[in-house]
Amino acid sequence: MTAVTTWLREQIDWTRRVAAAATPGPWRHDPAKPWTRPGTTEPEEAVFAGPPGKRAACVAGTGASDDQQSMLDARHIALHDPTAALALCDSQTAILDWIEENTTSDLKLTSPDQDADEFLGSLFLSLRTRGLLDALLLAYRHRPGYDEVAAAHAAEPTEVHLSISDDELTARRDLHRKAGEP
Repeated sequence: MTAVTTWLREQIDWTRRVAAAATPGPWRHDPAKPWTRPGTTEPEEAVFAGPPGKRAACVAGTGASDDQQSMLDARHIALHDPTAALALCDSQTAILDWIEENTTSDLKLTSPDQDADEFLGSLFLSLRTRGLLDALLLAYRHRPGYDEVAAAHAAEPTEVHLSISDDELTARRDLHRKAGEP
């Protein structure tokens, strides 16, 4: 694991803990069903959790009923209920797992028979994982520590170490010459 993947896993784990501790979903917003805060008479836009009806719990009031911004805020909160947050954490973790399983900076040409397409595919795969890490980092750009981690990641050289022995290079040249290639 790199410093970037370690930091990303910490952010994902924190998000997962917060979502798991929240009132279970699904959360919903229905503009036709405002909520009145106890002790007040003004209806508010609200996000509810639990089964529809009297047993539903208000998890967030967002402001005056029929206020456009209050409705948008309520929709946004409902859209990002704990179930959605946990699913996002699972998908980001799966991407990090894939990156760690498929990233290498040491690619070797091992024999004249090695499939060039397979080798080049591995090379491009290694280079593309950096872009995936960049994209995952963006999701946490508002979190403490992001600037330092992103700066360190940006400063890391993007390089691939390619090694080929003199014997291997000679064998590959001979193969190309036999095939009539320059």
